[in-house]
Amino acid sequence: MASKKQSRFLKQQKLVLGIGIAVVVAILGYLSSVLVTDAPLGAFSEGEHYYLLENPRRIRGDKIEIMEFFSYGCIHCYNFDEDLADWVDENQDKITFVRTPVLANESWRILGRTYYTFQELDLLEQNHTRLFREVHDVRRNLNSVDKLAKFFSDDNITADEFAAAYHSMNVSRNFNRAEQLARRFKIASVPNLVVNGKYLVKASGSVGLTRMLDVMDHLIEKEISTSATLN
Repeated sequence: MASKKQSRFLKQQKLVLGIGIAVVVAILGYLSSVLVTDAPLGAFSEGEHYYLLENPRRIRGDKIEIMEFFSYGCIHCYNFDEDLADWVDENQDKITFVRTPVLANESWRILGRTYYTFQELDLLEQNHTRLFREVHDVRRNLNSVDKLAKFFSDDNITADEFAAAYHSMNVSRNFNRAEQLARRFKIASVPNLVVNGKYLVKASGSVGLTRMLDVMDHLIEKEISTSATLN
């Protein structure tokens, strides 16, 4: 008799436990749906996902400027470059895109000056990704102007012409401006993105490389909305 009562009691316990589990699952499901609705992916906040620059720069024109601080010596910049290029193509009607090399050490200074040399010689489009690949995939040692000039010379440009452009006044002027901008915006890592001269977006625990693009979408819409309100 006692055995039957014990069996009945155990069945009741299992039933109560099962109902309790079902209720908890239902509540968790409901809370999950509420959280997804109330905290969408694009809900970004200042101080966590982006930062307001202390010394902003006024941007003229109708389009929003996106400035990438990068280095050919940075593997994260290389990994980010293709996704960023696709994003830039998709947003050409709204933005002006500018790259600015960061010159943190002697190797990065040489590569940064090379970026402006490509620009000066109108060779950037065909050599931008190529230089990334040579540095990170091939691991080619391009740590001097002589090595760079020899490697990038071809039927259209001689090594002497490359070296002359590398040391030109225009390249030096752009090089110095890049240093000034990095100091002004307090760029301490790469890749970093500055939106319209006032917002800094950088990779962090809250924002990975891919999500940086989502944050920029948010800030672009924020700027467009602010501009429409002022006008």
